[in-house]
Amino acid sequence: MSRLCHDRGIRPHVFDKIPTTGDTALDLGFGFGEFGIMVRARNHNLKRFVGVDIWPPYCENMEKMKVYDEVVCADAVAYMEELDWRPDFCLCTEVAEHIQRYPKDLGGRLLDLIYEKCDRALVATPLDWVPVEAGFDGNPASEHVSTYKVKDFTDRGYKIKIVDNVALPHMFQLPYRIIAKILGRHVYRHIFAWKDV
Repeated sequence: MSRLCHDRGIRPHVFDKIPTTGDTALDLGFGFGEFGIMVRARNHNLKRFVGVDIWPPYCENMEKMKVYDEVVCADAVAYMEELDWRPDFCLCTEVAEHIQRYPKDLGGRLLDLIYEKCDRALVATPLDWVPVEAGFDGNPASEHVSTYKVKDFTDRGYKIKIVDNVALPHMFQLPYRIIAKILGRHVYRHIFAWKDV
């Protein structure tokens, strides 16, 4: 399953949560850069936009595309632990499920760091277990290794919304869920967690 297809249903929700103000932004785990492009489209006043990803081919591609002012090829948790500037907005979509929670809760640590070090933030991750094997797109870090519950976000102070990751008009969402259940197919739901100023 390609990331572009996988993310299609959450795009409108991401776009609606991206602020139109602020001088600085951070995109953790930018992948193919589609959400970074949305940040640029929503906020024309950015003076500094940093993109971070762990997979060198993604970093090389984003350096060529010039979506970000700075591209950093690093682990998201390690980058956030060393962060020495305060982003006005942090976007972290489709990342937390790739970070181990046991034996050390590095995924939880990432959620804490984002909440503590960024003025506003949007984190999106699958609510249900969505199996993705390492290397399906050539990226060994693409494997889903963790899952989260609403409580993982609300206990940290995030506001949340559950959304279906299906690119269908609202009136077709319920019939789709019913048909998917009958056919034994998975309906991908996402936790959208955000922090406002």
